[in-house]
Amino acid sequence: MASFKYSAKDSLGRTVTGVIDGDDVSMASKSLHGNGLFPLELKELQAASLSAGSVAPKIGIWEGFVNYTFHRVPTAALCDYYIQLQSLVKTGVSLARAMDLLAGETPNARLRQIAFRTAPILSGGGKLADAWEAYPWIFPYQHIAFLRAGEFSGRMVEAIQQIINSLEMEKTIQQEKLVIVVAILVPKIYILLLHGLVPYLRATIGTVWIYFAIYVVLLLLYRFLNQIPASKRVLDRVKLFTLPGVGLCIRKLGMAKYFRALEAMFASGVPLLQGLELSSGVVGNDYLERKLRTAAPLVDSNVSVADALKSTGLISNSEYQLLRTADQAGQMEDMVGKLAERKEGEAERAVTKTVSTYAGVLYGLVVIYVAYILITFYAGYFGGMLDSADI
Repeated sequence: MASFKYSAKDSLGRTVTGVIDGDDVSMASKSLHGNGLFPLELKELQAASLSAGSVAPKIGIWEGFVNYTFHRVPTAALCDYYIQLQSLVKTGVSLARAMDLLAGETPNARLRQIAFRTAPILSGGGKLADAWEAYPWIFPYQHIAFLRAGEFSGRMVEAIQQIINSLEMEKTIQQEKLVIVVAILVPKIYILLLHGLVPYLRATIGTVWIYFAIYVVLLLLYRFLNQIPASKRVLDRVKLFTLPGVGLCIRKLGMAKYFRALEAMFASGVPLLQGLELSSGVVGNDYLERKLRTAAPLVDSNVSVADALKSTGLISNSEYQLLRTADQAGQMEDMVGKLAERKEGEAERAVTKTVSTYAGVLYGLVVIYVAYILITFYAGYFGGMLDSADI
């Protein structure tokens, strides 16, 4: 049994502090509820805060750039890895044993190696989120935040499911890159029809190399800038406020993840302040995360959760009213779960619409370009025939 230092509100709204014993943070939280106290924060004595930083070593900008460029794992492989892990956790297998099994069964060599290195850390009492935080080029920060929230709340299966949902969305978006290939190959199809395969391949492959070189340069520049905190903040703001449709998708996806994580916190009896802090880390955008982190200090100063979230500017008036009513009725867990479902549906529709719009615009430009090429070609061809006939 461990001892926890707590900060809580009593029935009169006064903040009280003290120490309470419990098997884990969830049991300590339930004991406080039984004593008529609403826990704001619980920290195990002689242990680091579970919402604090990790033991992962800091990596330099250049090292991070190299890792993000050459040591990444395909999205599909990472998604399968999480699905395997979730299946094992569902059966009651410990995380340490799950890592042992994944080290022998995972097809991807890098993921096998990580599982092999993680198993002894977990066997020694370490946390999965802390162990995997050492590989940010494979497990991004929002994955780590979900895993930490899952370990802290005891709802690991649900946390992993949110990561899987995010990766499935990424796979859907990546499939639309086929449009770019079509945009390169289709406009030159008249060369294939009139002059044969070899001239067609020369024309298209030459174009492909140019576009591929531009893509690689821009991708490397983006990954390099993403290693610098200041430029990463700028990039996150650009994605959120500059790109048509993209910002809306990022915002809805981020808030869906936030509400889903907050639901897990409420359900597991995690103290409110720590739940708000942990949940803000899953949104995957620096601007949104900074906004959401302002909610916890407001709640600590006796502001309601609904009012604190409204002050961030990230929830609508209708969502604010729903949260306010739920807070007064003591039904916050159910309400944030419903809001998570709503935001997930809105995010899915927004992503589908945005991807379809961008694909449609690109296809339209391809059609216009093909039409221009064909009209130009046949105008010149028939013009030459008429000139020959006049002669």
